[in-house]
Amino acid sequence: MKYYFIFLFFLSLSGCSETSSEYFPLGENIKLEYRIQKIQRNQQRVGKSIVALLSDIQVNGEQYFPQRYANGETIYYRKSDSGILFSARPEPNGKVYIKTPLAVNAYWPKETRIELLDIRHESFSGGEPFISQEETIFMDNQIVSFNETISVPAGRFVNCMRIDSSATVRVKKRTRGIAQIMIYESTWYAQGVGLVKRVRKEYSVPKKYRTDQVTKLIRYESF
Repeated sequence: MKYYFIFLFFLSLSGCSETSSEYFPLGENIKLEYRIQKIQRNQQRVGKSIVALLSDIQVNGEQYFPQRYANGETIYYRKSDSGILFSARPEPNGKVYIKTPLAVNAYWPKETRIELLDIRHESFSGGEPFISQEETIFMDNQIVSFNETISVPAGRFVNCMRIDSSATVRVKKRTRGIAQIMIYESTWYAQGVGLVKRVRKEYSVPKKYRTDQVTKLIRYESF
C-alpha cells in the first residue's frame, strides 16, 4: 500500500453544507476533482485526480468512512480519541492522519514516501536508486493557522486551517554530492469542505534536483 497517495487525494466533504464546522467531515456521497500541476526542470505537467467519498460502514462494531480513488484503491478512515486514523482495510489499528484536538502548534509525525523526485534517474546514481521509494519516511506535521484565505477554481474559502510538514532524508549512498533529500509540504483545509489546496516540494541537497507540485480543488458534486 502506498500511503503517499493519501496527501495527494485526501479530501473529506460534507456536500456543500455551510453549517458544518468540521475541517474533515466524513461519510458523504460526494465526488471531488482536483487539478495537479507538477513542475520539474522548468517543465510543467498538469493532470487531474478524482476521489469518491462513500457512505460509512460498520465492521465489528466500528464505524469506517471509505474513500475510493481514481487508481482503484479504497482507504478507510476512522475517528478515534487520538485523531482521524486511516488504513488500507477496515481495522481498528490504523495510522494517525490528523491528530485531535485541533489547535495551533499541535504536532504529530506521519508516514510519507518520496513522491515527486525521479530517484532512479541516471543523473542521480547511474540508474540505481539511492533511496527506495518504498522506504518509510516520517514527516513532522504542525498546525500553524486557522485563519487563512485560499482561492482555488472551486471557490474562495476563508478561515482555512493550514498544516505545515517537513522531513529530511539522508541518502544511503552519497552520489554526485547529494547527501540529503528535503521534503516540505503545506495543506489547507476549509470548514465544511476539507482539503482545498496542497503544495509539496522535494529537492536534493545540494539543490541539483527539485520537483514542485500544486494540487487545487476544482469542483465537487453529490452522487
